[in-house]
Amino acid sequence: MIDGELEYEVVQILNAKLDHYHKPPFLYYIYWAGYKGTDEEYSWLSTSELSYASKLIQEFYAQYFTKPGPFSIVAFSPNTTLLPN
Repeated sequence: MIDGELEYEVVQILNAKLDHYHKPPFLYYIYWAGYKGTDEEYSWLSTSELSYASKLIQEFYAQYFTKPGPFSIVAFSPNTTLLPN
């Protein structure tokens, strides 16, 4: 339990996608511990639901750096200056 709420363990982040119907718009496909062989083994969660899993998010992008994520919008925005003037 964390802060009085039951918490479940995320084993791995398997995928990421941009979904404009959610705020924040990034969703992660999660593999859960303890649910093998059930309908709850995998699910999509938003970044706000994964605030405790920043290490897993970093590991995911280290392996799949071309997947959409919060930094891809900033890095490829036409109004963003990536190099100092």
